[in-house]
Amino acid sequence: MWLVGDRPKSSNVAMLHRNRTDQLVAIEVKSSQSLSPRDLRGIGDFAEATGRRFHAGIVLYGGDTVVPFSKTVVGAPIAELWA
Repeated sequence: MWLVGDRPKSSNVAMLHRNRTDQLVAIEVKSSQSLSPRDLRGIGDFAEATGRRFHAGIVLYGGDTVVPFSKTVVGAPIAELWA
């Protein structure tokens, strides 16, 4: 887990993956059926803090549609992990 700040509204990312070239993928998990830009705050803060090492961000959520937010950040249905 990556965490910035010590308050309830602190930015965080649930999981991180580092590949062989030291690039980082941030993974966030939300229970909601829909996503909003607010749900991307942790990944955005992580991308800013890690700079060029940031490769991608994935927000897993309870909906059923893949939601591209940018070239590097996507929302994906958590159910797809078991499809």
